[in-house]
Amino acid sequence: MAMTTNPDKTQLRAMPARSGSRWQRFAPRRLLSLRIEGLFGVLVFLVAWELFARSLDNTLFLVPPTSVAKDLWEWITTGEIFPHLQTSGTELAMGFLLGLVSGLVFGVVMGLIAPVRRLLQPLVVGLYSTPVLALAPLFVIWFGFGLKSKILLIALTTVFPILVNVEAGIVQAERNYLDVARSFGASHLRLISMVRFPSAIPFVFAGMRISIARAVTGVFVAELFGATSGIGYTVQNASATFDTARLLSGVVVLATAGILLSGLVSALGKWLTPWKAGSERA
Repeated sequence: MAMTTNPDKTQLRAMPARSGSRWQRFAPRRLLSLRIEGLFGVLVFLVAWELFARSLDNTLFLVPPTSVAKDLWEWITTGEIFPHLQTSGTELAMGFLLGLVSGLVFGVVMGLIAPVRRLLQPLVVGLYSTPVLALAPLFVIWFGFGLKSKILLIALTTVFPILVNVEAGIVQAERNYLDVARSFGASHLRLISMVRFPSAIPFVFAGMRISIARAVTGVFVAELFGATSGIGYTVQNASATFDTARLLSGVVVLATAGILLSGLVSALGKWLTPWKAGSERA
């Protein structure tokens, strides 16, 4: 009797592993299903928009999405859109890069040095809460109508989500990991490089996803004042001339840029933090 095994207990031990593998097999199908549902939701919205706009029959108030698509296609095929894309893309890239670097530096300093964190936190919260539109005229006065004022304004819109998330990631490092590293005699620099920095990486990408969306908004705001080119400038011009189709075409371009860039940052974050992605799937 002592030599026999209990098959029921063996099966119970094996069940979680099989269940986990089954989830891993069906996870791509679930993801595909979610994407199909998302696309279906977009399609329903576009159909409702088309029907509502046609029922109004007032192109000054609202044009249907088919008219927006036609205007956007003409904008692309004539090549008129590309100088505006180049201008806005340059502003977005340089402003976001400056905001990213500044947010990383200040976030690390505030996360590691408590007195600096207590000193700067009220200022960070105050500037984070300030509407960018209210500061845009000041940036034009201080730095002129050129590229510098637009880059700095976009950097201001992007720096704070990254800063706050980096600080939180460093401060909220897992206590258990810190204790284990200390028990093995890790120095202060080792704790920072091997525990605190890796724990902050998912927070960095979370902040970047927020910042890239704010950067697109920053491009639009920056081009409202003294711009002669760019997608935001085109939207403002279309609004002044009551060209609703071109106005919505510009909005679609900005929204598409935000979606694509946010998806790119999200994919990069999942690739660089596979342990985080694995825990989310579990």
